[in-house]
Amino acid sequence: MAAEGPAPMRSLRHLVPCGLVAVAACAPAPSPPPPVALATSTVRVITPQVGQAQPLGIADVAGLEAHLEASGVPLDYDQDTQLEYFTAPVRVYHIGGGTDSLMAMTYESPAAALDAAARLAPDARSVVGLDGERIRIEWLGMPHVFVSGPLLVIYIGDDLAVRTALSTALGPQVAGA
Repeated sequence: MAAEGPAPMRSLRHLVPCGLVAVAACAPAPSPPPPVALATSTVRVITPQVGQAQPLGIADVAGLEAHLEASGVPLDYDQDTQLEYFTAPVRVYHIGGGTDSLMAMTYESPAAALDAAARLAPDARSVVGLDGERIRIEWLGMPHVFVSGPLLVIYIGDDLAVRTALSTALGPQVAGA
């Protein structure tokens, strides 16, 4: 009798306007770890070093927009949308004239934002969906994930000035490249 492997993952394919494609893995994968296990490996408390500035702790989209614009980061609003693997609405921006983008989600509480971030893999290239299945995400750039209060922000790009402005506003990156 042939050994049976885990049940195959569902096939999911869609294009999101902010420039990502989610695709479930074709080969069977091990069961995803429970969200609590992800939380201990992806969302961590980082104590600032001596001389390191404390983050501003911005916890709303309007404050984030104002901070980024004051920091010289050109935000171009794209749209509000919903991703099937996050429960909060997503506000999508393009940064400057390039391919970089930013997604901001405001959850009902800081705990809910941390829970959503904890479902992302440490490299932010997969997420445990709301149905418990792991979904692979093909970003069009390097993902960088930040959480501050109820705000979850995913920056897709690799501009040091943008990452620095986000870290100053929100605190250290919790997942991604």
